[in-house]
Amino acid sequence: MKIGNGEGKLTRRLGWILGCILLIGILATLAAGIIAGRRALAELDRSAAASATLHNAVFRSELEKFRLVPTALASDPEAVAALRGDASAITSFDRRLEQLSGSIRAAAIYLIDSRGRTVAASNWTLPTSFVGSNYGFRDYFRRALADGSFEQFALGTVSREPGLYLARRVSANGVRGVIVVKVEFTALEAEWAQSTEPAFVTDARGIVLVTSVPGWRFLTDGDLSPTERTTIRRNLDFGNAPLTPLPIAAHRSRHAAMVDVTISGGRPQTYLENEVPTAIHGWTLHVLTPVGTVVSNAATSARLATAMALALLMLGVWLIVRRQQRIRAREAAAIAAQATLEREVDARTRDLREANQRLQVEMHDRLASEARLQEARDQLVQANKLASLGQIAAGVAHEINQPVAAISSYAHSGRQYLDLSRTADAADSFESIAAMTDRIGSITGELRNFARKATGALGEVRLDDAIDGALLLLRDRIAREAVAIERPPGGDLLVRAERIRLEQVLVNLLGNALDALEDTPEPVISLAVAASSDIVDLDIANNGPMLPDAIAGSLFQPFNSSKEDGLGLGLVISRDIMTDFGGTLTHVPADHGVVFRVRLMRA
Repeated sequence: MKIGNGEGKLTRRLGWILGCILLIGILATLAAGIIAGRRALAELDRSAAASATLHNAVFRSELEKFRLVPTALASDPEAVAALRGDASAITSFDRRLEQLSGSIRAAAIYLIDSRGRTVAASNWTLPTSFVGSNYGFRDYFRRALADGSFEQFALGTVSREPGLYLARRVSANGVRGVIVVKVEFTALEAEWAQSTEPAFVTDARGIVLVTSVPGWRFLTDGDLSPTERTTIRRNLDFGNAPLTPLPIAAHRSRHAAMVDVTISGGRPQTYLENEVPTAIHGWTLHVLTPVGTVVSNAATSARLATAMALALLMLGVWLIVRRQQRIRAREAAAIAAQATLEREVDARTRDLREANQRLQVEMHDRLASEARLQEARDQLVQANKLASLGQIAAGVAHEINQPVAAISSYAHSGRQYLDLSRTADAADSFESIAAMTDRIGSITGELRNFARKATGALGEVRLDDAIDGALLLLRDRIAREAVAIERPPGGDLLVRAERIRLEQVLVNLLGNALDALEDTPEPVISLAVAASSDIVDLDIANNGPMLPDAIAGSLFQPFNSSKEDGLGLGLVISRDIMTDFGGTLTHVPADHGVVFRVRLMRA
């Protein structure tokens, strides 16, 4: 009777314990699903924001590659001669435009005279040639002729293909015209279409211009007013496009960034929407990241894991109670204790084995994440370099224009000397032409080297060569803004680095210094070199305003910039490059102005 009563109490106690565990487990399962779902959504949102930033960097680099072309061609003497009606110049310029269009993969490049008539075009040999067509009604022509430059997105009147028209005025010696580069984003859209994240670009009116979903082109992100619709139809910007709203609706949740999207007539799906301003004023990049089953799967996995843990706990409790019953039935306490010890050792061994397996999976995932991060970082470094090229393009064009004009003058003089049989004077003119040609070669060579993607291999670099290259790229801006450069001779110091990436760091730092000196009277940039047996320090200082403490404390944080149009990535990328070199990039506190120190290892 005593044994039976004891077993009954133990059974009732087991029932109470299992009931409490079940109730707590149900609550824990529900809570685990909610928490896991929120964490999965937050992680997806961070990943979507990074993806939108990368999309924007690629879009920006694509634009900057083409913006340099009309700037350079607007000052080309052959363009001016073609506008004057010189037949040989027109034929030569047609061929040059055809070759240039093919090399940079532009849709078309053409020259329009002041009356709106096309006089030369890259497609001059095709049945769809623009030569002879009148584009005087186009906004990009009228605005560029009046204001100097203009950019417009519209349908082509001949090709019926949409594209961005980059127009710049040509004006010299009483001759006026407009050089136009048409850019089609077909390759970029195809690249975006390979991703599971739909992406599109809208203008200031909310009209979709560039998109990875072909059916969305010329739909709108909002309602257009009757006046806007009339203006668009009159200008023939988008042909007969319906200009109807996008199939995107706000998601019924408290998350404002979530939308319901219908693609190709399918069922609505939920996406996270990220919007990023682009390099063109008023244009906005939209990237839609599918939520799919990420949140629900995370919640389900968490609930399943909690339920399994609950089942194991209940099973463990039941086994413990049953073991206690068996222990009560046994008289050999020592044997029961030994059996319990063996079971505990087996459970600990299993936990360690499972923990080791989880650790291996986590290590594999971490290595894969680091590889993706390195790839994205390399793309951002190249995008930052191309953005810098766009900023110094006008200066390089001015640097090239001066020796080109001098070559023309010396060639004319040399011909006159030859007609007068003054061969010595003609030889001097030709030697001057050779010198000017060498000058153009040094400028374009430095620009080409700077634009080239770095290989990543480190070696011996002469510090003065890297400084000379950076100053050459910024020489026009330095002269235009009357900034004095104080630079003591650095000798033949060799450092361990890569020439292209080291120049990128110096261009970023010198460009930031020039930005800081915009409103400073008698602006000065000082370069100082200090070397020891193992280390070379290069200090770049300016006499502009000092950095506020709030900005100085977060200089090297991503996307933190004091400039209105800055991405906040220049200093971050520069510091990462210096870390790859085994050196450092630091902000050195000073009594006045701003000082950055580049520390390199001696080669």
